[in-house]
Amino acid sequence: MFWHKVQRTIWPGKYPELEKAIQNLSDRLGRYIEHFLNNAKLRENMKNPGKGFFVEDKWWKIEWRDNYDSYAEKSNKWQKQSISLLFNVVVALNEYADAVRKYLKPSYLLFQGKFVVNDSMGFLSDMEPAIHMPERYIDIEGIE
Repeated sequence: MFWHKVQRTIWPGKYPELEKAIQNLSDRLGRYIEHFLNNAKLRENMKNPGKGFFVEDKWWKIEWRDNYDSYAEKSNKWQKQSISLLFNVVVALNEYADAVRKYLKPSYLLFQGKFVVNDSMGFLSDMEPAIHMPERYIDIEGIE
């Protein structure tokens, strides 16, 4: 896993800002993946076995529950935290790309531009497709 490799790396100290950006990106990716997989399950692709994808596990919706609202609230909180953590990964990706441009290759991803979140289904914008360009980290501790 990427996180383990980054943690074990012996950094030369030549470009501390770049090294810090790589470590931060690794940490942000690790937090996102760990959080997401806490409440996700693999959905198999029946047409192409072995090529499934992960989705939120909504097992609690299968049958009637008296505490349905409690499960729905937990699901909403998980979704909000997932989005915030994903936005934080995008901020870290952009910091990493900036550091690579500054220290190693000024043209790195120059034409592709910044990393963004492409919300093609409008999940975050009243069902209207949107592109989000987060520029600062979101503190997920206070998300309810």
